[in-house]
Amino acid sequence: MIGSDDGQRIRAGGGGCSTVVFDIDGEAVIRAVDFDFGQVNRDFSGAEVLFHAVVGETLGVSPTDYKCLDLLMRADSMVTAGRLADMSGLTTGAITGVVDRLERAGYVRRLRDPNDRRRILVAPCDGVDAKLAWVFEPLRQAVNALVESEFRNGERDAIRRYLQRMTELLREHTGRLQTAKR
Repeated sequence: MIGSDDGQRIRAGGGGCSTVVFDIDGEAVIRAVDFDFGQVNRDFSGAEVLFHAVVGETLGVSPTDYKCLDLLMRADSMVTAGRLADMSGLTTGAITGVVDRLERAGYVRRLRDPNDRRRILVAPCDGVDAKLAWVFEPLRQAVNALVESEFRNGERDAIRRYLQRMTELLREHTGRLQTAKR
């Protein structure tokens, strides 16, 4: 709304996140109304997707290949290509291409399972963490500094819970979409 019935306030902006109201003297009064987490999440998600696209490009692989490498790096142990397909939600055929490209780029290796020579395991190459540190360490430090300087312990706990729950919801809805397309 621009203008008002009483001539005392003019509202500008909004967009669901907050409303900026100017009093008659031009002083801005910000009121949080109907905070729209959807818009904030879209903005964050967009920035994150673009960041990971540039990471993949920087590493010489696609964003999907890079995220599969990330899954391998965070796994408790070496995994089969089939397990990586389950972890990523990709088909086993797609994973074969992912592993081929990551292997050619020098990020992963295939190994025979010592307990079952018929099975092939996929593992990050030695030193991959160190090789990628220059990409992620500055961001990790910046995020830690932001969280430490801007948020109290209770707020940090709330942020952690929110991100954990959002991760669960994203995985749930990823599964829903994968099931719907079959």
